Amino acid sequence: MPPLQSRRMPLLAHVPPAQPLSLSLWSWEPEVLAALVAGAAGWLWVCTRFPTPPPQRLYGWASLAVVALALLSPLHAAAERSFTFHMAQHLLLMMVAAPGLALALPPAFLGWLRRRRVLGPLVTALWTPLPAFLLYHAVLFGWHLPALYDAALRVEALHGLQHATFLLGSLALWGVLLAPDPRVVQTTVGGRIALVLAANVLNWLLSFALALAERPLYAGYVGPAGAPIARPWNLSALDDLRLGGGVMWVMGNMTFGVILLWLVLAALDREGRRVGGGVSYR
Repeated sequence: MPPLQSRRMPLLAHVPPAQPLSLSLWSWEPEVLAALVAGAAGWLWVCTRFPTPPPQRLYGWASLAVVALALLSPLHAAAERSFTFHMAQHLLLMMVAAPGLALALPPAFLGWLRRRRVLGPLVTALWTPLPAFLLYHAVLFGWHLPALYDAALRVEALHGLQHATFLLGSLALWGVLLAPDPRVVQTTVGGRIALVLAANVLNWLLSFALALAERPLYAGYVGPAGAPIARPWNLSALDDLRLGGGVMWVMGNMTFGVILLWLVLAALDREGRRVGGGVSYR
């Protein structure tokens, strides 16, 4: 099979493909800045309108800072030419910012959303186990199809949509997994443990498919024949893809493993209190 070639290198307009990456390559795209300002204003409104304890406020602001780091810092410039760094960028959105936001959102705000005429049915439907699980994995697997992934690299609007759906789809799943009371999201502790195990298995499948690929899958990271690309560590396109799959596997395994341990300890703690032994595992 002939090597993949890209019609257009998906790099920042002011960064030539062969220019070495540096810590000075910050991105100040107006659309991203506007979205971050809107997110900060929205979170400030939530904190002033609904009871939000200081730890939850901190989670919210820290999560927004992670989103800003992922989309504005030199990581974004590296992600434009390296699948590994693009994977790291996506994992920051999906496995750091999204769970932080899920922990931050006050129950009163979620109740208010559920009572809205337009948003209410959508939030109620997605903030339940099966729809949240399906949405998360439809987004994750769908955007990693080569045709969609390369389209997102070529078209800036699609790239923004990709990042937004990664964040929102992950927020739905983490909202189910991290809700203070599983009954609020129509599940049980056992149901959440099953969700984590299933999500981890699917994460393995996708990450192994990437890490064990025999050829580059995404044309946007190959470039026109003879055009040098300054990838980190001078990786080839195939090694870059495989390393990105490894990063996905490690990060997913760690994150889902921590959540699984937390859920099991929470279940044991509740069981110990139920039988009256006063035993706590946390």
